[in-house]
Amino acid sequence: MLSLTNVTKYFNGTEVLNNINLNVKEGEIFGFLGPNGAGKSTTMKIICGLLNPDKGTVLINNKDIVKARTSALSELSALIESPKMYPYLSAVENLKQICRLDNIPLSDLADTIDLVGLKGKENEKVKTYSLGMKQRLGIAQVIMGNKKLWILDEPTNGLDANGVIEFRNMIKKLRKEKGVTIFISSHKLDEMERICDKVAFIHAGEIKSIEYINKHDENCSLKIFTNDLPNCLAIFQKLDYIEKTEKFEAGIILEYKDEHFNDILNELVNNKINVTNISKEEKTLEERYLNIIGGVKND
Repeated sequence: MLSLTNVTKYFNGTEVLNNINLNVKEGEIFGFLGPNGAGKSTTMKIICGLLNPDKGTVLINNKDIVKARTSALSELSALIESPKMYPYLSAVENLKQICRLDNIPLSDLADTIDLVGLKGKENEKVKTYSLGMKQRLGIAQVIMGNKKLWILDEPTNGLDANGVIEFRNMIKKLRKEKGVTIFISSHKLDEMERICDKVAFIHAGEIKSIEYINKHDENCSLKIFTNDLPNCLAIFQKLDYIEKTEKFEAGIILEYKDEHFNDILNELVNNKINVTNISKEEKTLEERYLNIIGGVKND
């Protein structure tokens, strides 16, 4: 649904994006993570056609954002940085403008307003709205219609705890019902971990890593507590699917692909290793973020 190939961007002769390569599958929720100034918003603006890349290509549903701009942009809706609305109009009047410009049936308005939690407030002028209410209205602008790709830049800014939970549940529900593809950036790593299928880490204009969330592609860590340490260590050091073995005072730590968890258990049973406890650990998104970008000052 979305493909970036060698996307590079300069501002006043300074490179701010360096050969960005990303592929987002149809129906996927893809997280875009990095510190302030890393290049997230610039990348998203290029995807939305607000900026042109100096090098590289962006394809939306196989349509080039530069060569087939109108056709490519017809596939997406976006919320970049902060919602932009007419402050002297009500929420429903603002949404009617979107409907008019994008040929969206007015009958969609009531359900959309209810879905983003603005029911009962839709006839109030936007200039009276709190930051969180404006954010809800911005999200409403994105989810109306039948776009195939949503670009969401910090969509939970200004939302309270309940609002964040509502947003998470709404995104999961709509992805399932509409099959929409969602490209989303956020600083709330715990929420991204709950929502996303895959994430990319960007720093200083470069993609540092692309990783799956809660999928078998990632390494897991397993602590095996045993009083038969030498035999246990010898068994797992010779197995190809064990990425790393490490001793600790009460046993060994294994790094492995999650799909081999049952194989490890079978090895322990078949070799009659006396195990007193097993502790399976997976790295949280925050731990992955700190491993890849942690200790680096924000740009």
